[in-house]
Amino acid sequence: MQSTPRFLSLAIGDPTVFGNLKAPTVAVEAVQQALQTYRANGYTDTEGSAEARSAVAKEYCSDEFQLTKNDVLLANGASGALHLAIGALCPRGSNILLPRPGFTYCVAAQSMEVECRYYDCLVGTPREKELISGRRELAD
Repeated sequence: MQSTPRFLSLAIGDPTVFGNLKAPTVAVEAVQQALQTYRANGYTDTEGSAEARSAVAKEYCSDEFQLTKNDVLLANGASGALHLAIGALCPRGSNILLPRPGFTYCVAAQSMEVECRYYDCLVGTPREKELISGRRELAD
């Protein structure tokens, strides 16, 4: 008997809404323990705590590519990271080229007065052609 594939719905961007992504018990206990110290109940650094950024740097560091906490910026989910990236790269009144269909980047872009322009991702079309087409659409 063939089993049915199990899908994780990301339709609304938060897989926890339907109970599909439960935090491991060890993570829940660590958060509870941190909260009980009353030293972790407020705001953290905008870029993420130094301890968390150090842990990420250590995890993704290699002999070829050394990382420190200063190379790491943590965000509140993908939308938060996109908001930071678009805000850093796109001045107000500029435009950004985005694939369609794709993630709703404009949620972040429009709030910063960055115009969203699109290129279509066509099945069976080489990506290079799509990008060339998209670049033409971006040009004013």
